[in-house]
Amino acid sequence: MLMESFKGIVPPQFVTDRDTKVLMDGNTTSKVPAWYRWDCEFPEFHQAMTTEHRLYKGYEYDTTHPTYGNVDFKYYSNAGAHISMYIQKQMREGVVDTIALWKWMRHPKVKLQEGQEVGYYIMGYFDAKLVLNNLHADRFTIDRL
Repeated sequence: MLMESFKGIVPPQFVTDRDTKVLMDGNTTSKVPAWYRWDCEFPEFHQAMTTEHRLYKGYEYDTTHPTYGNVDFKYYSNAGAHISMYIQKQMREGVVDTIALWKWMRHPKVKLQEGQEVGYYIMGYFDAKLVLNNLHADRFTIDRL
């Protein structure tokens, strides 16, 4: 399994984009604050700034990559990565090719700020079909492979 570490400085554009998304966020059922959910887009944003990933403007996936295709980034919690029904559908239909699992180096407890250094690990890139075939209660865990 790939476990690569990355560090980046939160740029002004990320903060602006995140704050706009928080204002437009209509999710009223999540127990997780909107700012935290949108801060979890930092790894894909940072990867698009520093690697061959390119941000995708839609909702079907997060980035495009010359090797991995259409990539959806998923935060890997202690319970594994939650794969929503919507993303599962995109995976079944061949829209999402790869799931990138990542986690924070040090879990931020407050909203990311411009100029802040943030660290995260990319735990690996997993074929969408492999992920679909190994879901349990909408969760993917690497220890089941």
